[in-house]
Amino acid sequence: MRKTLFLTLLFFSMIPLHGQIAVESFRLLENDLTAITSETQETDQNNEVAALIKVVTTQQGFTFDGGMLGIVKTVQKPAEIWVYVPKKLQKITIAHPELGILRDYYFQIPIESGRTYELKLVSGQVITTVKKTSTTQYLTIKVTPPNAAIYLDGELQAMSSEGEFYKLVTIGRHTYRVEAIGYKSQAGIIEVKSEKTDPLVIELQSQMATLMLNCGDEEAEIIVNDVVRGKGSWTGQVPAGPYVIEARHVGYVSTFEEVTVEELEERHVTLNAPSAPVYSTLRVESNPMGASVLIDGKTYGVTPCLIDESAKLLVGSHELKLILENYDIYTDTIDAEEETTLPTIQLSQSFTSVITSKPNAELFIDGKSVGETPYTGIFLLGDYRMKLTCEGYEPLEKTVHLTPTNPNQAFKLQRKLLRSNTFYVGTEASFGSMTTINAVLGGYFHSINAEVCFGYPIGATETAYFNYPQADGNAGEYHTLNISTPFQIEGLVGYGLTFGKRFRLTPCVGVRNTPIKGKTTDGLWAEQETYVLSGIGMLKVEFAVLPILSLVVSPEFAAPFGKDAFINTFEPVCPTMAKWYGGFNINAGIHFNF
Repeated sequence: MRKTLFLTLLFFSMIPLHGQIAVESFRLLENDLTAITSETQETDQNNEVAALIKVVTTQQGFTFDGGMLGIVKTVQKPAEIWVYVPKKLQKITIAHPELGILRDYYFQIPIESGRTYELKLVSGQVITTVKKTSTTQYLTIKVTPPNAAIYLDGELQAMSSEGEFYKLVTIGRHTYRVEAIGYKSQAGIIEVKSEKTDPLVIELQSQMATLMLNCGDEEAEIIVNDVVRGKGSWTGQVPAGPYVIEARHVGYVSTFEEVTVEELEERHVTLNAPSAPVYSTLRVESNPMGASVLIDGKTYGVTPCLIDESAKLLVGSHELKLILENYDIYTDTIDAEEETTLPTIQLSQSFTSVITSKPNAELFIDGKSVGETPYTGIFLLGDYRMKLTCEGYEPLEKTVHLTPTNPNQAFKLQRKLLRSNTFYVGTEASFGSMTTINAVLGGYFHSINAEVCFGYPIGATETAYFNYPQADGNAGEYHTLNISTPFQIEGLVGYGLTFGKRFRLTPCVGVRNTPIKGKTTDGLWAEQETYVLSGIGMLKVEFAVLPILSLVVSPEFAAPFGKDAFINTFEPVCPTMAKWYGGFNINAGIHFNF
């Protein structure tokens, strides 16, 4: 049993503890002259006195790397290693064949030529956690303070705002390092096994100093290294180092205090209250001039006005007021500096204006809707862009100049000549393949046109002559057939396109029904009735004379969809009959709009 335990301990003692290096502290040794003493002084490649970093550790075998600037020299001493480095070195890498490597440790204070510094190294402890699986397991860590940085196997890891970290890692040994400004770093090795254990809790030891600041002026801002911390007093923890403390009160000369605090030190600082006033020189001008100048309720003269240091106006924020008879009172908050010239202030005169229109319309002033006319509002002297809109009327847009002596405006809107929503009736005459007199009924709805037209043909008759065959095969008697069309009716749909204020083009398509009647003069047959359906394409050209009256010209073309036996029999001997239901026509007439 003892032999087995000895072999186990021997086995673990041979395992290298990679990554078990951390910096406990780094500081300047103010009174240490080793770096500039002739017996221990070293120079760098630029022949300048090197800085000396005394690395405190009981271990040997460390190597150091300063990057591009390099390392001047290292000397092994009892319980510490002297590392000579060039000035302005920003970081150092520390390596050990068994303890691992601490890569890119950044110095928190500048490295200066001929100065001596102390860097304390610390090694961590082996901590074992249990994992559930045979290959991977969750590693969980809770860190205080929560804003610390945690490195796992040399890589920076992301932590929650509560300072919690977890990651699925392989079973085995992993190095960790936890660092935070103002705290001692902690490093170590975690051995992760197959069964999960409670989170590793790491609480860094604080090295923060405490600053307690007071000022006799409760309204003065307390500023630490250019950061506002409070008013009158402030207490807080800060990392060790130098600080510039300012007490600032607008209108007074700030007071300053420089302090350097050590780790864990509690430093009380009482600041002198800002008491020396800073006065402003202020120029105030107005148009028109002669306005009384009041600052914080105190009168300083009339514009143009120069307020010099003798007026003892403190630098800072003030309320400015200008008062002139028959003009509006001007009020503003200004920031007075040691020398301030305000832009010329334009005094205004407000008055009541009434805007009317016929008919009542929606009113826009400078692009913003203010309601319907009549409108009453408060205006200042000047130009205003006014726009009025009303359904069925042309928009009116005009720039007007409003003054106290001419405050009111009246507008008259013009009715739209062509409206996108309207109803009309009219009469037209058609010329071309057939002459007709037409009655028209139609309308527009959002520019979509629908129309019905009833046409009465003029002279639309034909006479056909034929022999009716007898039963014995003879030609029979000679007969006469009168063919006519009593009316036409057509329906159209289209879309109106408006050009300017008076012209509208409406392409249309539709169908026409043309009834055909045939009657023999001797009563051989009963009266024959049929009809022909035709497709129509039309372009309606409309010119608005008045809002209620338009002139219309409409070229159209019609073509029949089909013909029955009666039409096919008599069309060859009645040459004008085909023009009744097909061909080119031009319609012209007037429409009355409602």
